[in-house]
Amino acid sequence: MVISSGIPDSINPSLAADGRDVLHAVWFQFDGRVYQVRYARFDGRWSAPRSVTSGEAEHTNVALDAGARAVHLVWEEHGAARHVMYRRLDGAAVRLSGPGDVHDPVIASSGGRVVAAWREGDRIMFRQIQPAGPARVVGAGSAPAVAVNRDVAYVAWTSA
Repeated sequence: MVISSGIPDSINPSLAADGRDVLHAVWFQFDGRVYQVRYARFDGRWSAPRSVTSGEAEHTNVALDAGARAVHLVWEEHGAARHVMYRRLDGAAVRLSGPGDVHDPVIASSGGRVVAAWREGDRIMFRQIQPAGPARVVGAGSAPAVAVNRDVAYVAWTSA
């Protein structure tokens, strides 16, 4: 089933199921000027896609996680500077990173805890979002992955 017409294009979807048997999908799609993050949900049928981002900045490389209470998203914003952005789907977007060479954001949530990781240059960054904490370097490499199991957050990445 097609959930986005892809006109002009839809790229790199991410899927997550929540605790209520609802499937959530995000991707980035060209709006005629820049790429924007789009979202749809499936609860027996697909909702109409809606925009999560807007404006002049380009928004790419989106990832999501869905828990029983909320849908969480991270993505790259390419404006005057590059940032990793976070948004709880029912909230406002906030910057997770300072400006920099940021790539590959990922997110995980469990039991009210939300964490994210990304690559900044050759450093792997980790940040606890709920409860709030600062971004910190946890290693060096590329392609981070993150998971939460009970009270422990895990970060994995590829290193040379």
